[in-house]
Amino acid sequence: MTLINFHSKYKSIFKHDNIPELFTVSDEDGFTTDIPRATHHHDDRVEISLIIEGEAHYVIDEVEYHTKKGDIIIYNSYTTHEEQPIEGIHLHKYSCGIGNFQIKGLDKNCLLPKNAKNIIPSEDHFDELSGLMSLIYKQVKSEYIDYAESVNYLARSLLLLILHIIHAHKHETDESIFEDGELSCRIKQHIDDHYLEQMSLESIAAALHISPYYVAHVYKNAFGHSPMQYIIKRRIGEAQTYLIQTNLSIIEISNIVGFNNTNHFNNMFHKIVGLSPGTFRKAMLKLQ
Repeated sequence: MTLINFHSKYKSIFKHDNIPELFTVSDEDGFTTDIPRATHHHDDRVEISLIIEGEAHYVIDEVEYHTKKGDIIIYNSYTTHEEQPIEGIHLHKYSCGIGNFQIKGLDKNCLLPKNAKNIIPSEDHFDELSGLMSLIYKQVKSEYIDYAESVNYLARSLLLLILHIIHAHKHETDESIFEDGELSCRIKQHIDDHYLEQMSLESIAAALHISPYYVAHVYKNAFGHSPMQYIIKRRIGEAQTYLIQTNLSIIEISNIVGFNNTNHFNNMFHKIVGLSPGTFRKAMLKLQ
């Protein structure tokens, strides 16, 4: 046996020494991972996923990634992302949403520096990371006495472990983000800020002081699809969030996310998700 004495004073890397707060935790295996999650973001948390088994496609800030077992996926607050299953491939992952923290040198509820890669291999830390996320999930499900305080301290440990892994990879950047210049990113940011409003190529062009043709050309050249297709995906992703988290009717949600015609909303939702809004909501409610 080796006894290690530990007594060390330290300064917390968290501003104001806040205890991060666990917002969500999930063990997704099977049915839920077979349903596409359209483009969305979280404005109050960082989301961390760990692929336990299988593979999947992810689109993060309009950059495509292919993930496999052992990959860590990190979404800073306000980072847009979508999740696409691969037909015939089983996917199992743990996910945690954690907020109410700020690490010195980074924006609130962020783990990654700007332009850092969102996908990082866990490598030698896979067992440690999967064990910690599994423990958080099991404690939340068990609801034993004072579990809330326990899981928030575990969430803090999870963030610190992820930061260690990030630093080991030396903040690798994804150069593909810059290949098509700054304008495509400005177009995307404008859409992300206004996608719930009535938008057109002409209104985007007017806001950015360029021609509608140039908006469409630059965006498709950078991301492979049109700005209007991205707007639809953002609206459907937001609708999925409302269907999961609220009791609002489908008509109300359709209006909130920018569809004036509920039939058009239903058709677009089914085209992107593969289920009707009502079927999607029922499926998600059964799993909660």
